[in-house]
Amino acid sequence: MKIQLLNSANKITKLVLFGTAAFIVSGFFIASEVRAQTVTCSNEVGPQVLIDTVQNITNDVDSGNHGNWALDAYTRHLQVWQIGESTYCAKASYDGTFHAPAGVLSPQNGITLTTSVDGTMIGGYTKTVTGTIKASSSIPTALDYGGTLANISTWTQNSLPASYNGGTSQNWLDEIFETGYKGEFIDGGNGWSWTYTTSNNGVWVNAGTGSTGDIGLFVNKQTNAVYSTIQEAINAASDGDTISLGADATTTAQITITKAITIDGNGHTISPTFSKASGSDYTNNSAIGIQHSDVIIKNLILDGKNGGQSYPTQLHGINVYKSTNVNLDTVTISHFGGSGIVVNGSTVTAVNLTTNGNGWNAVNVDPGKGVLDPSVFTLTSGTLADINQIWSDGGNVTSTATVAVNAAGYTQYAISNSKGILWSDKPLANTAAIIKDGVGTAYSSIQSAIDATTPGDTITIGAGTYKESLLINKPLILS
Repeated sequence: MKIQLLNSANKITKLVLFGTAAFIVSGFFIASEVRAQTVTCSNEVGPQVLIDTVQNITNDVDSGNHGNWALDAYTRHLQVWQIGESTYCAKASYDGTFHAPAGVLSPQNGITLTTSVDGTMIGGYTKTVTGTIKASSSIPTALDYGGTLANISTWTQNSLPASYNGGTSQNWLDEIFETGYKGEFIDGGNGWSWTYTTSNNGVWVNAGTGSTGDIGLFVNKQTNAVYSTIQEAINAASDGDTISLGADATTTAQITITKAITIDGNGHTISPTFSKASGSDYTNNSAIGIQHSDVIIKNLILDGKNGGQSYPTQLHGINVYKSTNVNLDTVTISHFGGSGIVVNGSTVTAVNLTTNGNGWNAVNVDPGKGVLDPSVFTLTSGTLADINQIWSDGGNVTSTATVAVNAAGYTQYAISNSKGILWSDKPLANTAAIIKDGVGTAYSSIQSAIDATTPGDTITIGAGTYKESLLINKPLILS
């Protein structure tokens, strides 16, 4: 049986009975040892607990396979129970957080973290200890190990302030047992494990049975593998995988997707710093090139301000080429020299799409040269703030390579004297348009629209400056 009391110092005092003999364990020292029935040491805490206390640890530098990589802060629950004569189980349970600063190497694969990463850590170990418990000891309830971001790379693992254990070790068992004790991890030396978890930067399990996963910036959510670039992550992915961005990224070449995967930007930004090579096609003309069906891009920002802006080296944001069932969900595309999105012989649906500041238009829907498949774009919701919102030049349209746009609230305008078609949810600037049955024809001058009207038509005149004289020779409405 075990009787647990609290003394005036708020320390645990226990009366431990083994058979008919009684011994007092007070605070963190034991008066004498007892003979107990031998049991196996495991992670399950035994009935004869001698030590049971919690420490708050801060600024503990954590090491990985490639050196120190993080600062930890955690609670450490320490427990010791007797399992035999001079034989004990010692268990330490950790629960806290970690901070990995920019510039360190990821703990498993040694990939440089170009931005800081934060997460949680949990784990610990159990040891079988053979030795003698000290007559008295004092385990501090709070410890600052002294690690800092400035000294993380040079900090010596297991070092401590001079005020604790002479500054030589952070092994709490040294405070409990007399010199000469022996401690061995259970499970053949494998009885230790820590798990480091992040929202978007992967999971690393560091264990005696083997370490898996990693902490990084571009993560495969299915495998927990971490990569140094988005393209590397895509190349290694399988159909159905999700690549998660844990940081902003710059790219020096098009990110090309040739698998049915999901890219989850988690609100981060991809910024291309390259220009389209003169004469290059869909293989390197955009920040992201989608060349496979069943692709999802979500929670992503594309900013083209540092990429090619002027013809013929302008970049597009996303070019979808001969692919079906492509979905864009909560994507923002801005400042590209070309179009925000190009739909070439593909079927694309966009939800919560935002565009602005793109040089050509928000969305270009066209088959492209040599493409025989329909080009279909559906806008479910979003804001297209570009002057030209949805556009098709019509030059490559055939009986099979058709163009279709589904966007509630948008009016379709045929551009006079051209094959071009424009879809807009607002009056066209510097344009006069005749709209009949929801379909409009746009003219570059008011007089051209007047000449094309039939009596009773309404001409909608967009905002702008029109330097012309008007001859109105039929009944009509100018709006």
